[in-house]
Amino acid sequence: MDSHQEFKEMLELVNKYRIKLVLDQIFPHSETADAMKRLEDSEQFGKIEISR
Repeated sequence: MDSHQEFKEMLELVNKYRIKLVLDQIFPHSETADAMKRLEDSEQFGKIEISR
């Protein structure tokens, strides 16, 4: 998104159509290397989160 207006429009669509995030897995910060390997190997379905 290049502008604040585009971001605002995207948020409106997310809310209007109730679009939900698909979260594959949450990794602790200490396992960042494992998270990156999962991404590199295309094993995820959705987003990967790295927590503190």
